[in-house]
Amino acid sequence: CDLGDPEKCVLIQGAASAIASLRGLGYRIVVVTNQGGVARGLYTETDVDKVHARVNELCHHNAGATIDRFYYCPYHPDATVEQYKQEHPWRKPQPGMLLQASRDMKLDLGNSWLIGDQLRDVAAGTAAGVRTILLTHAGDNALDDGKDKAPNAKPDFYAKSLIEAVRIIAQQRKPDAADSPTLRIASSRRPDGPAPSTSTSTQPPRDPKASAGSATTTATAVRPATERKPFTPMAAPVRRDAVPAPAQQVAEPAPPPQPE
Repeated sequence: CDLGDPEKCVLIQGAASAIASLRGLGYRIVVVTNQGGVARGLYTETDVDKVHARVNELCHHNAGATIDRFYYCPYHPDATVEQYKQEHPWRKPQPGMLLQASRDMKLDLGNSWLIGDQLRDVAAGTAAGVRTILLTHAGDNALDDGKDKAPNAKPDFYAKSLIEAVRIIAQQRKPDAADSPTLRIASSRRPDGPAPSTSTSTQPPRDPKASAGSATTTATAVRPATERKPFTPMAAPVRRDAVPAPAQQVAEPAPPPQPE
């Protein structure tokens, strides 16, 4: 949908918990989104960044979840804003955003998933070589509307909710496919923008202009989801049987008596 006002952002039921669960399974979370509203002049790329920041804030507030990256495509062949009037390989159903994310983040597409509620999402995922799950909560009408844009799209699985989609992924994933979960700076990237930084962090930068991972061609950045105190890692617990026993003091023998 076209949304350029962060104050109108509302998470669908189970979204934050689903992201937190996927992180627990070791997956990184990437959002890929068409933003045709920019091309039609309904809002700007700066507004897109603000919406993404709000989404991340809501995810963190509801379940402590964090989205790694946001990729968006502001172009559309029928744009009313001339600078955005073109077809672009990042615009779904083309797989450009997914392929770029795999290059930027060193992702294994064969062990990755795409969850979407439109057939164009499925088509983009299939073209990128990831397994796909189609959410059916949108209803049959939404799926029928997408058949003209992706007539041959066929998902690997169907799910009625994000929570159900997470269960499918948990059942289907390969045991050795998931890496250790990490929290990363959430950032947006548009086509032709510099690759976001992959610096691991539990506290996004407070100054949006200082975010090395959020540079775009319009020099905008995602604001931090929340302002938190710097994370201080806890010392690893030490097992009692791992503590070396103190060295025993061995008494030295007394020297023999000296003759008078």
